[in-house]
Amino acid sequence: LFRSTARKLNINNIKVSTENVENSHTIDFLIHHLDQPFKSSSTLNQFSIHKKMSEDGCRVIITGGAADEILAGYTKCLPFYFVDLIKKGRLIFLAKQILRLREFSQKGYLNILKEIIFESIPILLKRSTWGKDGALKSYLKYRIFDEPLPYWLRVEDSFSMSISVETRLPFLDHKFIEYVYSLPVEDFFKQSSKNYLRESLENLIPNEIKYIKKIQRPVNDSRIVFDKLKKDFVLMLENLSGNDINIFTKDILNDSGLRFPSNNIKSIFAKNKTPTKTDIIQEYHENLISNSNERFWMRLFI
Repeated sequence: LFRSTARKLNINNIKVSTENVENSHTIDFLIHHLDQPFKSSSTLNQFSIHKKMSEDGCRVIITGGAADEILAGYTKCLPFYFVDLIKKGRLIFLAKQILRLREFSQKGYLNILKEIIFESIPILLKRSTWGKDGALKSYLKYRIFDEPLPYWLRVEDSFSMSISVETRLPFLDHKFIEYVYSLPVEDFFKQSSKNYLRESLENLIPNEIKYIKKIQRPVNDSRIVFDKLKKDFVLMLENLSGNDINIFTKDILNDSGLRFPSNNIKSIFAKNKTPTKTDIIQEYHENLISNSNERFWMRLFI
């Protein structure tokens, strides 16, 4: 699909392999230059492309970064979008949008309704969570100015400097952002996510690209943890000292950003307040690996 699109647009399309960055050496290199651990293997995807471009003599790179934050490209935006529709009294339009956005949200109709009841309505009632611009635009501004975009910008800037390239993000032009946020909120998800961007590309790119679903990146947490570096993770677990275990388990239990079956982990500590290495290895192998809890493993490794 990408090759055919490149031919239609007369673009030189180069395929970049990620094999040469899927190793502990690259992770250590990036942590050194970032001066902190990175929280997702997507950093390896970005680095592999930047590294290839640097080797080919590119010194300035233009990327599409921040488009999701500015144009509402995430399913997390939907509860805030629904709040704005409810607040505006667009209930019939809301019902139609639930039908249209089912595929994008990757949820059934009933689950979307649950999301409205248990997420959108509480947001609506708690007005301190959104400003004069409405819930969706306030949420997008939060993502741009507070979290997570500033973190990702710093990550990209740091590893770009490590290989002597500069990155430019046209979507972060303040005039573009101001223009987008002057547009009606109803049409941010008219057909799918980033609707305004898709409409602007009418007749410029093939529809199969314009309406393509998001594709999983070649390097992902599961691939790194359960394929490429599994032995490293297991060895690290086995080498944890008793004090490390105590610090590590407290940190994991208090981290709401990690996604894993907490009841499985807490069951260990209910039985044994200071779990042994055998307890941790057995429980994590049986429960965490089987449930693909990649972020837990990424956190442990770095």
